[in-house]
Amino acid sequence: MSRARRAIILAVASALGLFTAAGVPGGRGARVEAQSAPRPNVVVILVDDLDSRAFARMLSLGLLPNIQSAIVGHGVTFTNSFVTNALCAPSRATFLTGQYSHNHGVLSNAPPNGGVTALDDTRTLATWMHAAGYRTGMIGKYLNFYGGIDVNRDGTLDIEDAKYVPPGWDDWEVLLDPSTYLMYQYTINRNGSLVSYGSASGDYQTDVLAARAAKFVDDSEASDAQPFFLTIAPAAPHSELWPAVPDKIYSDAWRWTIRPAPRHAGTITVGLPPIPSFNEADVSDKPAWIQAHPLLTNTDMTFAQRKYQDRLGAMRAVDDLVGSVVQALVRDDELANTVLVFTSDNGFFIGEHRLAEKLTAHEESIRVPLVISVPTMTRAQNSTALVLNNDVAPTIAELGGATPDRALDGRSLVPLLSDPGSSAWRRRFLVEHWPIESRTLGVFEVPLFAAVRMASLTWVEYQDNAGSREFYDATTDPYQLTSLHDSTNADRVSQRQVMSQWLGGFRDCGGGTCQTLEFWVAR
Repeated sequence: MSRARRAIILAVASALGLFTAAGVPGGRGARVEAQSAPRPNVVVILVDDLDSRAFARMLSLGLLPNIQSAIVGHGVTFTNSFVTNALCAPSRATFLTGQYSHNHGVLSNAPPNGGVTALDDTRTLATWMHAAGYRTGMIGKYLNFYGGIDVNRDGTLDIEDAKYVPPGWDDWEVLLDPSTYLMYQYTINRNGSLVSYGSASGDYQTDVLAARAAKFVDDSEASDAQPFFLTIAPAAPHSELWPAVPDKIYSDAWRWTIRPAPRHAGTITVGLPPIPSFNEADVSDKPAWIQAHPLLTNTDMTFAQRKYQDRLGAMRAVDDLVGSVVQALVRDDELANTVLVFTSDNGFFIGEHRLAEKLTAHEESIRVPLVISVPTMTRAQNSTALVLNNDVAPTIAELGGATPDRALDGRSLVPLLSDPGSSAWRRRFLVEHWPIESRTLGVFEVPLFAAVRMASLTWVEYQDNAGSREFYDATTDPYQLTSLHDSTNADRVSQRQVMSQWLGGFRDCGGGTCQTLEFWVAR
């Protein structure tokens, strides 16, 4: 461990009150006597389909008081946080591996090249933290198709697949497909036993997960033998999906919604944000697949409005979940020794550019909340550094003194926790989408693409029949209303050439080369 890195770890550990004179708490390369120093508990709240704009609006309206007080108010909010594949399973696999999709192999939501069986679950953040001495817990949503596919890889789809617990997890309480996206009448694999829930108000999914998470904290305190790493992954605010109700047309995307908890039903009355990209009037600059989507009708907009309010309403129960977990941490005298992470697996469209869902390289799709709390911070802090979901696993591993057995594409955010204003950080990154399973609702399909994001610039290259391109400058066009891919301006032509060259290098980066490309600075 370099002197600089050691100093960073000590700075964060000092803020948490986690080290003694013996040295760094369990860090790689730390002296042997440091291993007995206390290490932080880590609790991750990973929500589903929450875009940054909705998150910021809820905070501003005071609708997330627990998240505000316990996490935002005592941590670093990363205002330029992005995912590198805006789809559930690939993003969640990145959370567990610290790698781009093309390196961890989970390219989409569905088999054979996506979903739960595409992940090598013998080498994940769970196994790293478990090996480092942590008690590990997973509560909520895992990867797509878990419970409905041959996940134990024995050649037979049977009850044993529903009972399968991946390596590294000490407490496993995970939703089973196809019931994952139901707020009632779902099934959970609880450490190998299947537990089904009904339609009573007390069966509301987010509340059940909250109770199980609080119990995990209490049980960890009762043993008091090791620090813990807990991931809580509610399905909210993802739309509920009923397997027996197929979608047939694109406007179905607006009709699917999520039921808030009964206590929150009807409590959200704000309208869709009045932004210029909503139901964009002129998409002639966009690729043909976007142009194929008609303007939203009045009926579509009525359903979209309801969906927006329901999504925000469902997030209120997630805030209550955070409150329950924090209460357990306080009750067990662990809050001052716990790092809290709040983030989402991808962003979400609700009518911007006439689009629904996610999948693309547009801001609404890839920009997500990321807040990491350091409990003894006396005020909220912001970092404008370009950070990725690729970075979460390396951060947690470093804080826990765990040793990854993969070549990480992400980089630990520990330096930014101790110095949020640092400008010595990532300069560019890759966004990828694989069309192996590109369909979500109705006829929403996105061609294969790769994109590079560099400061305010986004360059997208599609592999479709037209060789479509998109190019945006967020400085002059924050809502991405006008693509500059055909601009003859000399500066824009030069920018496109540079971006395309970077993208060529990113397409198959790995083994440390991704970080080199992301952080390279011309001298």
